[in-house]
Amino acid sequence: QVRSRFGFRASARKNYPGHRLQVGMNSEQFPRMQVDLSGLGLRPAIFTLRANDAEAAVAEMLGRAERAAPGRKVRRLTYKDEEGDECTLTKRTFQDALELGLDGPRSLRVKATFKEERAAADGAGKTSTEVHFHTVCGGCSATPIFGSRFKSLRCESFDLCEHCFRHSDQNRNLWVRVLSATSTDTPSCEQPAPRSQQRACVTCSLLLGGKHYRSLCEMQDLCEPCFTARKVDHWMCLHTPVHDSTAEAEVETEAEAGDEAEAEAEAEAEAKLEEGFHIVDMSEVGRKCRDPGPESTAGHQPESVRGETVSEEWSSDALVALRARSASVVSSTTAGLSATVVSSDPLLLGIEAVEDESIRGDITEDGSVEEILRASGASQVFLVGRVTVPVSGTAVPVCTKVAIKNDGETRWPNSVVAAFVAGDPLGFSKHTLGLQQPGEVAQIIMDLLVTRESPGVARSVWAIEDAETGVRLGPILLFDVRYTSN
Repeated sequence: QVRSRFGFRASARKNYPGHRLQVGMNSEQFPRMQVDLSGLGLRPAIFTLRANDAEAAVAEMLGRAERAAPGRKVRRLTYKDEEGDECTLTKRTFQDALELGLDGPRSLRVKATFKEERAAADGAGKTSTEVHFHTVCGGCSATPIFGSRFKSLRCESFDLCEHCFRHSDQNRNLWVRVLSATSTDTPSCEQPAPRSQQRACVTCSLLLGGKHYRSLCEMQDLCEPCFTARKVDHWMCLHTPVHDSTAEAEVETEAEAGDEAEAEAEAEAEAKLEEGFHIVDMSEVGRKCRDPGPESTAGHQPESVRGETVSEEWSSDALVALRARSASVVSSTTAGLSATVVSSDPLLLGIEAVEDESIRGDITEDGSVEEILRASGASQVFLVGRVTVPVSGTAVPVCTKVAIKNDGETRWPNSVVAAFVAGDPLGFSKHTLGLQQPGEVAQIIMDLLVTRESPGVARSVWAIEDAETGVRLGPILLFDVRYTSN
């Protein structure tokens, strides 16, 4: 527990890439905190920061930062969480920041961003729009996402673009805004047309047309009366195309009226995007996530896979975990569900990592995975990638996209997921594939954070399965990491 009263002793020191204002705790129970004011000509200073609550502490830190840089207005203070994402430091997140600093090296770096830096990034006379490559909007299926991106804190790997987010619950405790270092001068993008697939309300089985709702935790679609009755707290509003011309006109008229009525509210909401929501900066991955282009959509199928011992960690602990989990898994043939991995994109890596590109693809026929096939009951083993990274306490970002096809005769239920099975999840424990008709292809965006502090080789395993029934659909996804000491 963090005491209500605490003291900070601070000194400014010249470090990379500019001056850093370091705030040290005067008690062993508390973390050291650093305010990173990069690029400023600061004079060394020592001060004591005392506060009884988070609001006063954050206000004092903002004031100190502005006094250290006369004439400049602090836009926000940020810190890196345990996943390496840059989060905004506010009175709501201050306690989490302190608790995070209690772990590991007992230090927490806080960085100050100034308003003129944002204006300079926008360019003279141009509006710069963020681009989130390799990210799919869970509402309109737009990819990449242009503008603001909102990530659900409750649903694994679920994001919304700004347009779809305005038609969601907008609960600040359930969403986090994700920043991207990649931008474009294109002010906006056209959203793709909604899917024409007809869906039914999971409660009353009424076919859904026009306006309806989706419960994001269960990924279930509901008509408006059933949605109201269930009192869903994490949701978004959808519009299914209606093929009757009269109904289409009514929906269009309703949408236009709604846009006019919400114009003022949207303008106010846009102003709050920067201030009201927890903000995450994915610049480490964003700089590497380029649009792969059409040539990379075809999966890399290696002609031969080199035999390599993965490690005792995989052959013992991870394999035992895979066998134990598989013992209770139902065969997909009994449920008529089936899937196959079609392709995967080349890995997008941090500068510290190196990919072995010759070993990515379908390795089902390779003798080295016979034990995996027996232990998991899988029909396909697909190696997403193998990388070499130096041992470090800093996470290295890895991003890729995997295409999985429904090659069965039955539509997948909403509960079909890519679920972590064994090894290290690397920050990616589950991804919902959702309803897919036979022949349709679902895309999985895998954002991984690779880190370990000792040399060795490790393997992570995910399976395509029905989370509700335990039915496995066939494929197993593998990701290998070699940690080196140099």
